Amino acid sequence: MNRQDLKRYKDNKESIKLKIEQIAEMKEQLFNISNPISDMPISRSSMRDKIAEKIAEWIDLEDNYLDLAMKQKKKQIEIMEQLEKVKQPFRKILYRRYILGERLVKIANDLGYEYGYLRKMNSKALTKFEEAEKK
Repeated sequence: MNRQDLKRYKDNKESIKLKIEQIAEMKEQLFNISNPISDMPISRSSMRDKIAEKIAEWIDLEDNYLDLAMKQKKKQIEIMEQLEKVKQPFRKILYRRYILGERLVKIANDLGYEYGYLRKMNSKALTKFEEAEKK
């Protein structure tokens, strides 16, 4: 894993959540299919075809999203394992910045560092993160 993977960690986490929500939404739409109220008769076969089509769409979407979510989750686990190899205080900086998504200004304030110094430490921490992959 490199620094770009670490920087995308939070986005991937949100992407997984969004995919799960989309699956649930499509499932809800699928089970809410009903005949429209009208005086015109509707053939049962056309209704079954519509339901079958929606079920097939939902299954395909769910398979694709679950596959993507599992790949992203695996990558997140690898990132966390690599992050564990980085020594403190660099690990804490990387964790708060890229896993929790906190701003460098807040991290500097909380840890009692000057902002400019923390920016340099963040850069060093990213290098140490990439070096940890080689260990």
